[in-house]
Amino acid sequence: MKEFEYKIESPLYLGTHWSERRLPAVLTIAGSDNSGGAGIEADMKTMTAQGCYAMTCITALTCQTPDKVFSFIKIDEDHVRQVLSHTLDSMRCDSIKIGMLTYNALKALAKLIDMINVPVVLDPVMVATSGSVLSSDEVWGSPEIKTLLTKVTLITPNIPEARALVGDPNFRLESVSDMIALSKQVYSQYGCNVLLKGGHCPIEGKVINVLLVDGEVHIYSSHMLENFNLHGTGCTLSSCIASKLAYNVPLQEAVMESIQYVHCAILSGENIKVTKCTDNGPLNHIYSIAEGIPHISNVPMDYETMVTLPDVSRSWNNYINHEFVKMVSNGTINMERFNRYLKQDYNYLQVFARIHAKLAADTEDSGHFESEAAILQNIIHEMAVQESLLGKSIKTHIKSKEMLDYTNYLKEVAQYGSWEQLFVASMPCCLGYVFACRKIADKITVTDESHHELYQWLQEYLRPDFYEAALKGVQTLNLVLKQSQDAPTLVKIFREVCDLECRFWDQ
Repeated sequence: MKEFEYKIESPLYLGTHWSERRLPAVLTIAGSDNSGGAGIEADMKTMTAQGCYAMTCITALTCQTPDKVFSFIKIDEDHVRQVLSHTLDSMRCDSIKIGMLTYNALKALAKLIDMINVPVVLDPVMVATSGSVLSSDEVWGSPEIKTLLTKVTLITPNIPEARALVGDPNFRLESVSDMIALSKQVYSQYGCNVLLKGGHCPIEGKVINVLLVDGEVHIYSSHMLENFNLHGTGCTLSSCIASKLAYNVPLQEAVMESIQYVHCAILSGENIKVTKCTDNGPLNHIYSIAEGIPHISNVPMDYETMVTLPDVSRSWNNYINHEFVKMVSNGTINMERFNRYLKQDYNYLQVFARIHAKLAADTEDSGHFESEAAILQNIIHEMAVQESLLGKSIKTHIKSKEMLDYTNYLKEVAQYGSWEQLFVASMPCCLGYVFACRKIADKITVTDESHHELYQWLQEYLRPDFYEAALKGVQTLNLVLKQSQDAPTLVKIFREVCDLECRFWDQ
């Protein structure tokens, strides 16, 4: 008998070394769609695609296809209450999405209202995309809905639902101003932030979505898609927003990124071909998983483009605008914290030097070799400056969790990744310190006399040769990104290392 042996290696970027790195958990309270395009099925796929852990409370079992709801069975109040109670009591929950609400489910929710202390997105599912009625006046005219609305962060009606909510089925919508007026009526009547979805009433060939939040009006416009893959768009949008809120993304950004996600899911829906229906097919919820990062699939990638991608932009800007650098520049940082950081950075730089030594050793490009050699010289200079500031006490065997998380990540990429992946993993450190310090250069108030250690630290990263090295790093990064066959992975690495840098400064 033949024997075959297979070696299973640890997958790249599992992040098992980063114990605080966790999936946000999102609970969807909604009906079930056996065809998979809407309801909790759409919610779970969307939440998974956004990097969240999905939990469910089913309010109704439907029999439906993308073009018709044939029947549905309401789950009784006691069962819904038990599911909610035990889930919220025993599971971590970072946000909640509420979809199809039966009166049974609403009564159960109202009785457990004190257990809800996280962002809640309410999609008032009254009518399915196919036109079938799914909710009743019994729900929206009840005292229980008023109780629930006290906990709702955002309500996301489409135009027919918004008209029903304000009791005016003939509310005229011919302009953006009309949509704003309708959203204000919903807000006035229900008292929570409103996202009015304009897909049912395009204006001048564009879909207009109006977000009313904290007295501000935000308008999101996109081209009307000539596409029939619209089954479950409302469920998908609301569950995506809930997922973003679980990551603490500001509401305005969460809405923008979620609209983009739904837009791409509609466009790629025609590729999945899972339905025989011709009028209302399902979205492709997992396009971002199957095809990598959607924003960059048809766009040549470089540094400038990468740092404008929503997820990357947030991580990059949090890093280069970190309060740590600002407090160093104005002398308000606690010196004990600063000295603790220096000791950990000294430990980090020893590993970082080995990373660049490996990059130098593994490249066949003479230009890359020279750049890595220059970076190694800069690292040696950094460590010498740190030694001059703290003396022998700079050398400590106590390694912080943040430092270990960061260096373990780099070691993991070095062990399992390619040269390009390791190079990209090194770039946030090489670029971020320089750019962060240069951003506040004209606001520095510390002097060598008033705060010697802080001043010298800042001056290290304001050195002209450091800036020149950073610019060369950007040039190489552009080359690596443009030539890569797997740009999504490189972008993911860059973003994750930016997050690690932020945590390093947070310590």
